[in-house]
Amino acid sequence: MTDLTPQISHMAEPAENIIGFIARERSINIVRRRARNLGAESLADHELLALHLPEVAGVDVLDQAERLLERFGSLAAVLAATESTLCHLMGVDVGTAITATREIGRRVLHEPIVDRPVMSNWAAVERFLRNEMSHSEVEIFAVLWLDHANHLIRYEQLWTGDAKFAPVFAKEFVRRAIERGAVNCIISHCHPSRSAEPSSADILMTKKLKECLALVDIKMHDHVIVAGDKVVSMHSLGLM
Repeated sequence: MTDLTPQISHMAEPAENIIGFIARERSINIVRRRARNLGAESLADHELLALHLPEVAGVDVLDQAERLLERFGSLAAVLAATESTLCHLMGVDVGTAITATREIGRRVLHEPIVDRPVMSNWAAVERFLRNEMSHSEVEIFAVLWLDHANHLIRYEQLWTGDAKFAPVFAKEFVRRAIERGAVNCIISHCHPSRSAEPSSADILMTKKLKECLALVDIKMHDHVIVAGDKVVSMHSLGLM
């Protein structure tokens, strides 16, 4: 009699794959159904994230989402991760999907400070800057270039790393302000240490840049420090 064991074993493998695929499909479909019936707020972080990941045959998006949260620590940190890091860890499709999701959120936060006087909606400015820099692991120096009516011309991240004041730094900063046609501005940088207290270097840089801008009739309204979830206005602290 012919031994059928090898054939049976060989046939079992694809069957197991099919069963696993069906189980994964059912899992994510259960999440979708719960979102429809109870609202997205009923979902756990990994379930919400999974709904934004591309579905690929044989891949469990819920498992991918859990791994991302375990790696980065929070939903906000996942969304703040660079596209290159995400692509390296999870592949190009996942990296692109998360980057696109982040950009949607960024544009939503950007809308309240577009086409209206920025200084009249300070809470929106703080939310925008917090979103841009709160999870950065390196120091970012950025500027909101404003026109004569304090409407936003452009948000620009100029430097990353240790942006201590230096003559070449000031020269480049003023040149960029003139190029952008700015009349006013708000500068900002983040403290990856999460310490919200302005350093002596922060105070000195603010003073020098403000003086340099004044020479070309550009006003600096504020210097905002982002330290994790905390946002500090140096103007409010009397340090301008």
